[in-house]
Amino acid sequence: MAYILLQGSLINFDMEKRILTISWVGYPSTYYGNGQFGDIYDPDSPKVRDGIEIYRDVSSERYNATYISGADNETHWQWTYQIDNRTAKPIGVIGMHPWDGFDTDIMFTQKEGRGGWRQPLLGYPFDEWHGEVVFVANNVSLSNHFNVNMTGVIEIADIGITDRALNWLIALESNNTCRGTDPHATIDLGTLDENTLPPSCHLKIEFEATRPLVVIICAITAVIVNWTCTIFIFIITCETVFMRRGYMLQGMDILSMCFTALFALPTIRSLLPGAPAYGAKIDLIGILPCTLIVALCTVCISVSKLKIRRTTQKEE
Repeated sequence: MAYILLQGSLINFDMEKRILTISWVGYPSTYYGNGQFGDIYDPDSPKVRDGIEIYRDVSSERYNATYISGADNETHWQWTYQIDNRTAKPIGVIGMHPWDGFDTDIMFTQKEGRGGWRQPLLGYPFDEWHGEVVFVANNVSLSNHFNVNMTGVIEIADIGITDRALNWLIALESNNTCRGTDPHATIDLGTLDENTLPPSCHLKIEFEATRPLVVIICAITAVIVNWTCTIFIFIITCETVFMRRGYMLQGMDILSMCFTALFALPTIRSLLPGAPAYGAKIDLIGILPCTLIVALCTVCISVSKLKIRRTTQKEE
């Protein structure tokens, strides 16, 4: 029996549209036991004449198929699977060439049970994303054998993901319902006993996207730097203005420092890897309050320098 192997490559993860794009390449393979499958160049791997259709976000159900045997020219029957959505269209056809493949855009949402700092975009850099896709493979030659569309469902036995998305960690888990509760079981689509087949045959893949440690460290460091600079400027301003240390207002050093920090601190955010648009919770904690405090300190220093200058002019 032929099994289908899928190998995916991460193409892009669009945060704004919340879509993960993956390019898949698939091919039929032979199972040698102990979790070992032949690769696409294995001479023992089955050859597919009419291709294998891949359907997305559908499942399959047990189907009592009939066929005419070439040996005795009589009608026989057996249990197999048929795709449950008869109007579904395949998203790709694989198996006829090594380069056969298809692309998928997978919608990501907030992971169930995760709120607060785990919310997508708002919880940067601790946000967690969740997405899923379901695949069903249909052997066209087998469907033609039964003379009924979508009755050639075969197992997608294994998947793999190569490449990495920049500033993201993409993890996946798969659930192969073709083997029921036993992951090491083998299914016999030629059986005459309906009860030996699981109720459905599909592969469900669940994705989880999180930020790598380097992104989290950069974001936390940016907040610490912002608040350190802000506190330093606030202390200097209090000592200069409220404690009336007039000599500290001589020259333009303090005022230049305040104006520099006023425009430099918000710029630090643009250097954060994979940062979303302005409005995340990190902005309310480490960007906006720091900018407001530095702006107020700048105004206080400017007013104090104007008062000293006016007093000096009156004395002259």
